[in-house]
Amino acid sequence: TLVAPIQIIIALVLIYQQVGNATWVGVGFMLCLVPVNGVVFSTVSKQRRKVLKYSDARVKMVNEILAGIRIIKFYAWEKPFGKELNRLRDKELRALTKLAYTSAIGFSLIMLSAPIINPLLVFLVYIKTKSSSLDAATAFTTIALFNIMRFPFAFLPMGFLQYVQSRI
Repeated sequence: TLVAPIQIIIALVLIYQQVGNATWVGVGFMLCLVPVNGVVFSTVSKQRRKVLKYSDARVKMVNEILAGIRIIKFYAWEKPFGKELNRLRDKELRALTKLAYTSAIGFSLIMLSAPIINPLLVFLVYIKTKSSSLDAATAFTTIALFNIMRFPFAFLPMGFLQYVQSRI
């Protein structure tokens, strides 16, 4: 939706009023995270497709087993079909585990580290470019504005992920 980008723009304008041109370092940092987001989302998308492929194979196998349960019982094929079903479950579980780790690491990297690193970079540039030091009012106001920007910036990738999953 348009709410998140509008909130980000408003917060950036207010941050610019606080720290001036040092804001552009923060904008540059956020723009540098766009390719990282792209890599994370493409990896998650590929892994999600693999999980769905294994899930479909497993569900198809269960349906075939249930449809032919009389023949399976008559010829005592329970163990071979059980082994095949367990093999499919193991593949699906490994793919789900890999997807969970990729999502957790990727989103933690983006959502947890970016809001901490971004103000630090902005303050470092502000201190280096201004002849005066950083006062408490400017620092706390800027941090509050970055915190306001944190949730829209965090939910923007989730929106993209939902879009990718809906396409799958």
